[in-house]
Amino acid sequence: MKVDSRCRWPIGLVAAILLVGGAVWTASPAPRVTGARAAAVAASEEVYVPVGQFIMGCSSDTAGAMACALDAQPMHAVYVDAYYIDKTEVSNAQYAACVSAGACMLPLSNSSATRTDYYNNPAYANYPVLQMDWQRAETYCNWVGRRLPTEAEWEKAARGTDLRPFPWGFESPTCDHMNYTTTYLDTQGIPHLSPCVGDTSPVNSYADYPSPYGALNITGNAQEWVRDLYARLYYHTSPYYNPTGPTTTVSGEHLIRGGPWTGTVTHANNWVRHDEADIYHTEYNGFRCARTATGPAPTPTPIPVTPTPHLARDVDSAGDMLWLANDQYLTLITVPELAVGATARITLSHTSLANAQGNLQGISHFFRITADHARDDGSLPAPLKLTLAFDPPYGGVISPTLTLYYLTAGGWTTEGLTTTLHLDASYLTADLAWTGTYAMLGEAQRVYLPLVTRRSTN
Repeated sequence: MKVDSRCRWPIGLVAAILLVGGAVWTASPAPRVTGARAAAVAASEEVYVPVGQFIMGCSSDTAGAMACALDAQPMHAVYVDAYYIDKTEVSNAQYAACVSAGACMLPLSNSSATRTDYYNNPAYANYPVLQMDWQRAETYCNWVGRRLPTEAEWEKAARGTDLRPFPWGFESPTCDHMNYTTTYLDTQGIPHLSPCVGDTSPVNSYADYPSPYGALNITGNAQEWVRDLYARLYYHTSPYYNPTGPTTTVSGEHLIRGGPWTGTVTHANNWVRHDEADIYHTEYNGFRCARTATGPAPTPTPIPVTPTPHLARDVDSAGDMLWLANDQYLTLITVPELAVGATARITLSHTSLANAQGNLQGISHFFRITADHARDDGSLPAPLKLTLAFDPPYGGVISPTLTLYYLTAGGWTTEGLTTTLHLDASYLTADLAWTGTYAMLGEAQRVYLPLVTRRSTN
């Protein structure tokens, strides 16, 4: 699939399931702490991430040459409450304040990958603290009145509400964008690695290429611990609202995100997940902190580019995406690569129909698909991929019976639909082989009142 600036996610909707857009907030209130903690908090500017929905993970279509590992699939909708996250990675100077206060342990080593004198060297005071295990990172965040971000919070802070592979957008990275490792071919066609810097950079570097909410160096530089435990197939059962990872795993290992300066684009992007068991080199491990937003939301400053919904797209063999959202529902259509032989216009629209559909009951989620390349009978040469997200309660529908239906001349049917319903996570995936009208329907919850008769006195 082509991944470029045309493929963006809608923002600005303001109800129970919101697609709230990127915003930069740099004057958020800090917890009430004193002494060394106050200094550490003051040195850590936060950015505000508003409440709302985003798309998490990747697919082979969206990842392209960067690859999409199995543990980052499937791409799924997630709703996250508002929160603050550190604008920059925690620095050596900030962490040293916690150590001096007796609340934090020293890093596992004073060195970085190439600098034997790193943690204690004033020249690197504003560089990311390294040699961190998960407990050290969590202890520091607790000390400043915060916590490690969840994996979902980290990813939303990195990518916002569109499908960008990098924090700054869809533009392929160079050494001007982030501290990572480039690749090139020599004259014999042999690939080589070329680090941009060769070790870490200051935490406030690359200020011209922030994430949609203003976070810096969230990919590259130091890879960052998150709060969740790691489970390889967690995305298959991840809940829709505020996922926090599995409650327990056999190994008890946590996740790290973002990729280090040694990572290429296949490691330093918005979706790659690293298991703690794979993190052998702690000289690449850092972190940033987060906290749940409380009280009135700040007035954000919109980022320059505001994604908008798309009703119709001209799609070619490279594939693409269309989506629509209203106050409670998301409808996302993925056109896989090679599903369209030549350019075709595909249209997605929400349809207003009565929820009462014979013996079935809807949840106000009806939509229609048309396509120029469909056959005369409405069938498609190759199926489209559908993702639906919906917000409970389900308006009088018996929850276990809720599924996707297709409207034929004979009425609503599920025949021919390949559907996977994740009711606990409030989303559904399906392959669509036909154009036409679809709906989320189920059996109605009906209340039967007793019939009372009265004998006539006449």
